[in-house]
Amino acid sequence: MLYGALWCVGGMAVTLFSYVAATSSPYGGNHIVAWGAIVFGALQFFRSWSGRDDRPTTEDVGYDALEYGTTLETQGRVQEAVAVYKKIIATFPNSAASRDAQKSIENLKAKVG
Repeated sequence: MLYGALWCVGGMAVTLFSYVAATSSPYGGNHIVAWGAIVFGALQFFRSWSGRDDRPTTEDVGYDALEYGTTLETQGRVQEAVAVYKKIIATFPNSAASRDAQKSIENLKAKVG
């Protein structure tokens, strides 16, 4: 968001300063309209503000995989679910998703006996 705002404000500043310089000259002159920087900055700012630039964290990915494992488990595909849980533990060690996957494995072992 910050970079988008900086691009947009910078483009407006260049446009304003070049316009003031052109109109204050006794001979007239041309000025620059930095529309590329203004539009790019505004788009970047509003995309960030709306959350469209949010990238999933590793924790998000881990919990998506955990949800998939839970779905497999509820479908009775226990071995596949355990494989997914083990993959989560290996891929995202020391994460909350990893700890939850370990608990899921332990719960399945307790059910099976």
